[in-house]
Amino acid sequence: MRVPGTTATRYLLAALALSCFLFLINLGGTDLWAPDEPRYAQVSKEMIDSGEYILPHLNNQVYSEKPPLFFWAIVLTSKVTGTVDSFSARFPAAVAGIATVALCFLLARRMFDPVTALLAAVILATNAEFLWRSRSAQIDTTLTLCTTAAIVAFYFWLNDRDGRRWPKLVAFYLFTVLAVLTKGPVGVIIPFLVALSFLFITRDREGRRAMHPIIGLVAGLALVLIWLVPAYLRGQGEYASTSILLKQTIGRFFGGYTHGRPIYYFFYKLPGALMPWALFLPLAIARGTKKANRSRDTLFLEVWTISVFIFFTLCKGKRTQYLDPILPAMAIYMANAIVATIRESGSLRSTRLLSYPIYIVGGAMIVFGVGGPLVLLSPVREYVEPAPVFLYSLAFVVTGAAILFSARKNLPVRTFASITAVAVVATALMAFYTNPRINQAKSVRGFCKPVADYVTDRPAKLLFYDLFRAQFILYSGTFGEIAETPQDVLDAGAGDEKVFFIMNEEHLDTFKAIPEFDRTFKLVHARQVGHRPLVLFTNSP
Repeated sequence: MRVPGTTATRYLLAALALSCFLFLINLGGTDLWAPDEPRYAQVSKEMIDSGEYILPHLNNQVYSEKPPLFFWAIVLTSKVTGTVDSFSARFPAAVAGIATVALCFLLARRMFDPVTALLAAVILATNAEFLWRSRSAQIDTTLTLCTTAAIVAFYFWLNDRDGRRWPKLVAFYLFTVLAVLTKGPVGVIIPFLVALSFLFITRDREGRRAMHPIIGLVAGLALVLIWLVPAYLRGQGEYASTSILLKQTIGRFFGGYTHGRPIYYFFYKLPGALMPWALFLPLAIARGTKKANRSRDTLFLEVWTISVFIFFTLCKGKRTQYLDPILPAMAIYMANAIVATIRESGSLRSTRLLSYPIYIVGGAMIVFGVGGPLVLLSPVREYVEPAPVFLYSLAFVVTGAAILFSARKNLPVRTFASITAVAVVATALMAFYTNPRINQAKSVRGFCKPVADYVTDRPAKLLFYDLFRAQFILYSGTFGEIAETPQDVLDAGAGDEKVFFIMNEEHLDTFKAIPEFDRTFKLVHARQVGHRPLVLFTNSP
């Protein structure tokens, strides 16, 4: 399998160029979407507004759900751009995604060869899960970068026998510390789980001793305490120990205090997250079961994937992005299987496990392209324009046909380049067409505009009843309070202060039954935001 350009540097630059396009194109083209994006942006905004960078706050209250590293990254970007907005909030995740792709390439290059490294980087950059997270203001891509960097450093340390091994081990612990500062104790669990599992499976006692895990953990803890102790003291004990250690880690593992899912959740979620490359998983697994295809490097990738997968499967709390740290390992594993199969046989049709996924992807793109114009006959036709629909439909048909034609002619490079083109077309469609239209329904910016306009030069109180979302604070431009009872709402509205009041429409009958409510508040507007019908009221002080 030959690829034009013979140097690893050219392959790496190609992978980075692809990643930059996929992760950065029209990155700020939509507002920040609930639940996570506006919350993290608001925490970062409050850091800038208050000058308090050690102790995170949300809605002017101590925010102890996450450590500060990701917020610091948003703050840094926002200082450059001049404001906290969609682009500055998402840019750190995009950079983390690009850097993770580079690490994936470097590890695959060390393990195998430049061709496998290029395909591994492409698989990582273009799978649905990693692509989406790298374009979102979410913490998981940054965590994946830190854990991947730690694991890659460990691999290089373990396999380098020269006298300069120690900087790689130091890098392992430093990136583990950064992972902890990104998402708490899970940042140390993932790298150590992979490293120690591999050392025990390979019965490498010398490696376990040379790793100095106790010294490394103590030194890493000391670095974390440089931030944690001041945060704990500034929060007067409210921050850090209880929430991050107990609720975010132990609570998720044993109690599933949030996002509780059945034990089989990841078994059906992972294939969808890896699409379209999940179709090649059977090929990778089949090759991995044959002794002739196994090596120390493939074992390392298997330990990385399986150990982390089992850990999160046993956790009560589950979300698809929790598996993001294993995506680099899976990308390399699948790339090696694909490249090795083609090299051994010289054909894309040597096994159905390779040819069928290619035909399925190509056929699906043609079907999707041909069926695309049917959206103009659907109930959502008022939100779409014919010209872009036909343009993107044509692009999908062309890429699908290119996949099938290249596979038929046994042209591996063109085949996988065409599959990559699917991701390019899909990302352009998402960034410039689909998401901007979805944004009209998901964003609360328009809903909050009357509040934001009012508080530009005058103070006002923002109230919530049976509802609280950081997005309302971010796009209203003012802090909010939660009213526990309808009487709390009436008492606030009866005063001399301007009050805006937000609630779900389902509670409207309850308030309408109170005579004082209609005399105190008037409806500003009612609007569907996402799946929530919301109402906004204000008083006339």
